[in-house]
Amino acid sequence: MALCVDNVQRSISSKPIEIIEMVLSICGFMQQSSRYSQKLLDDFKECQGYMMLVDCLIKLSIDIKINEKMEPGMRIKMFKRLIEMIVSLCYCGSAHAQSLHMIDFSDAQFQMQKFRVPERSSKTTCLRNIHAFMALQTVFLHSDDEVVCGVIIDAIADIYKSDDVNYFMVESQSTLCLFAEKIHLKSRIVQDKFFEVIDFIVFKLNYIPRKELIAVSIILKTNQDLKTSIACIGLFLRLLRHNSIFIDVYREIGVLEVFVTCLKRYKNYLDNTSATEKSFGKVTMEISGK
Repeated sequence: MALCVDNVQRSISSKPIEIIEMVLSICGFMQQSSRYSQKLLDDFKECQGYMMLVDCLIKLSIDIKINEKMEPGMRIKMFKRLIEMIVSLCYCGSAHAQSLHMIDFSDAQFQMQKFRVPERSSKTTCLRNIHAFMALQTVFLHSDDEVVCGVIIDAIADIYKSDDVNYFMVESQSTLCLFAEKIHLKSRIVQDKFFEVIDFIVFKLNYIPRKELIAVSIILKTNQDLKTSIACIGLFLRLLRHNSIFIDVYREIGVLEVFVTCLKRYKNYLDNTSATEKSFGKVTMEISGK
């Protein structure tokens, strides 16, 4: 296994497209063998195989961007195939992910009534391989390409949706919090997908993701991009309309103070600014008036 990984690492810089088939073969073999033994997955991890996957994805994403006018469809197709294979690896092996009883829900002062801690299942869609999941997370953070980031966040959303327990299995990795730090640098399409994932956690899992909401409030506070700030406000407003408990949650985690800061920042020129800026002020005041 170490020799295979080393050969890929040596070739990926010069021949990213050609090497993908080799990587897919290695991953496919590991996927099949994991039904009977954890050995190959452990060997792959020990010889930095997941870092090799990250390198492959990053190099391929760069290749897509550089050669966007030369067969972009083929390169994107190869990228998607590799992402799909890594997603399949997320469901392979023994359940080394953090035990649910180690996630402390007791600190939450407020929680929705319908929320129940999901039990780890034996279904094939239950997340078992955090290292594969982390490879997806790492590439998203390193890429600024709309197609690449869109494919990855769709894959992560599919993992969360495939089993209710999966989000909680990797909750300690703070994936969405890390994404929030760079989401203002991503395209609007990718931003929309990001906020849809948070919607899913609240609307479908009935869970209040405090860390993620705090991360989103920091985006508002730093005010790095107006349209992103409007999207953040839109998220807070949707959640508040969904369940009035969020007004207490916002107070608990300091989001209301951020709203006040936003209102102070914009109140002096809302009447003489663009429609976009007026929209920001309008939705902020709507939440503040709840």
